[in-house]
Parts: sequence; structure tokens; C-alpha cells
Amino acid sequence: MNSKALALFYKIKPLMPRGLQLFLRGHRAQKIFGELKSPYLIDGINEKPIPVPDGYDCVVLLTHDVETHNGLAFIEPMRKIERLEGVVSTWNFVLDKYGTHPEIIRSLQDEGCECGAHGLTHDGKLFADEETYTKRMEHIIEIADKLKLTGFRSPALHRNAEWMKTIPFKWDSSFPAWDPFQPQPGGCKQYSPFKLNETTWELP
Repeated sequence: MNSKALALFYKIKPLMPRGLQLFLRGHRAQKIFGELKSPYLIDGINEKPIPVPDGYDCVVLLTHDVETHNGLAFIEPMRKIERLEGVVSTWNFVLDKYGTHPEIIRSLQDEGCECGAHGLTHDGKLFADEETYTKRMEHIIEIADKLKLTGFRSPALHRNAEWMKTIPFKWDSSFPAWDPFQPQPGGCKQYSPFKLNETTWELP
């Protein structure tokens, strides 16, 4: 999706029913998948095996993005499943869309889950220009400090590595290894964590 089409989509997105949004997203994904030279999403990425703890075959990071008010109602049912399996997860919240709900975030943190900021809104404008990014990120950081959010994942995985060099979070997960289906396709072409800046680890 080119930048003009993406800007138009986010402009009319608030007027579109959620079902229509999901339909268009699925239609676009099918079109992209059909155009791929290889059906394997990791094609072309030469990455050394990621070290895992002794006795284990792999490491899994389980994350959830809570993007709508209705998403809040699904947190506890999901946690019940995770508790049965003995796992904790990461929850990323859109901070200004429906309120911060600090009691929900504290409850998750008390259970050992990590919580991150998922932007102020999910309108696709965080990286519209550097001034917008700077103002919004200042607000994001202010709220995140109050809620003790340890990480950041940008809405729709929009990203600008140069602008993000100053974010103060412990971790970021805005850079996929390789993903042609996102509004901003591509990625960092690796799966191993790397330093985004002096304080922030990137988790592809």
C-alpha cells in the first residue's frame, strides 16, 4: 500500500465498520500472498540459530495488542487460559483511545506480565512527520512512566529507526523480521534481539 493510499485509509477508517476493515485487510493479505515469489515468509533471511536455554528447543514470546475498548473484556479470559498453561505474556495498550485503566495494568504486572505502550491512538499518524512524532512520543512516555510500562510497540508496526533512537523504553517490538502484510512492509531481516539505542532492546 503506497503512502497516499495508506493516508486515505486511515482518514476514512473511523467511519468504516470493524467487519469491513477486517474484510479489506484479509483481501489485501490474499493479494500480497499471491504475489510473493516464495510462499515462505522467511525466504531470503540468513540468520544464525537463536540460542535457547538448556533443555529447550525454542523460545516463544506471547504478546497481545489491546487496540479497542472491547479488547479490554478479553484480557481476563485470555489470562485464564495462560494461567492454565503456566505462562505469562506481554500486553500493549493504546493509551489515549479508551483510557489507561491502571487497575488492569497493575493486575497484569502483579501476575508477572509485562505491559507496553501501543501509541496514543491507532490512527496511523504517529510517524506522519517528525513534529507529530516528537509531540506524541513525549505524551506516550509521560503516561508510560506513570503506569510503569516497560516497552513500546508502535501502532500497525509503523517505524522510523532514526527517530526512535531516543526512546527510553526497556524494549521495543515495532520491527518485524520480515512482514509483507503490514501497512509498512519489510523489516529488519533478523530474528535475534539487537540494541535499538543505548537503553532499548529491539525484539523483532
